[in-house]
Amino acid sequence: MEPSQTQETSVPTKFANFSLSSSLVRNTGLSLLPPLAILLVLYLSSFYSFLLFHSLVELGTILLSFAIFVFTWNTRQYLDNNYLLFIGISFLALLIIDTTNMLVYRGIDIFPQATANMTAQLEIVFRLVHALSFLLALYFLMRNINIYLVMAGYALCLILIFTSIFYWDNFPIVFIEGKGITDFKIWGEYISSLILVIAAIGLVANSSNFKQEVLVFLIIAILAIAVKGWYSPARITSLTISSTILSRSFHSTWFIKRSSRPVYKGH
Repeated sequence: MEPSQTQETSVPTKFANFSLSSSLVRNTGLSLLPPLAILLVLYLSSFYSFLLFHSLVELGTILLSFAIFVFTWNTRQYLDNNYLLFIGISFLALLIIDTTNMLVYRGIDIFPQATANMTAQLEIVFRLVHALSFLLALYFLMRNINIYLVMAGYALCLILIFTSIFYWDNFPIVFIEGKGITDFKIWGEYISSLILVIAAIGLVANSSNFKQEVLVFLIIAILAIAVKGWYSPARITSLTISSTILSRSFHSTWFIKRSSRPVYKGH
């Protein structure tokens, strides 16, 4: 009787683990449906007006970035995972970069002196800052974090970058009218994607610090952004409509998914 009892009790346990994994996959898939539906609507709006499409996507990502930062800031005393705290703070810097990018986008006519090169420069700056933030956040997994020092570091970096683009005019050229994107843009995208892949590997190596569901969402988001950066430069040679739609689509998916899932360490 004892062997049979052991066999009977092991079967339900096995199925319980399988049920948990299936539930996680199902929840992950269902959570992707709203952002994918929104992306479809945004994509269709590009056929009516590309400027409308770009403005809607930028405005949406800006609002979502703001929501993520505010959520993180207001719950910082309850977050016991400094990785997530660092990522939340980084969205304030990304918010500023994205807002500036929207304002200087050619066609908005807020700054007549704005060029396509400035827009491309801000785009690659966003990509690199985003990727480096995910990588640097790993450092704080097991360490204390001074949030004000982190914010001061981001502020200093943004001041230097904006001064280089808009005042000193010595930031590397990213887009040349009539020719397309430069090697700096292409390699910048590849490097940012490589950094994101390393950051994802770092997350897997430190998976014990995250709830399973949180880890899955973070890795999906990181790899989605990495794939975009790896694919786009190899397929385009200018700032065409298709490249911007691809870029903004991955961008929007990350923000929508990230802001809609409050994340805490679960032990």
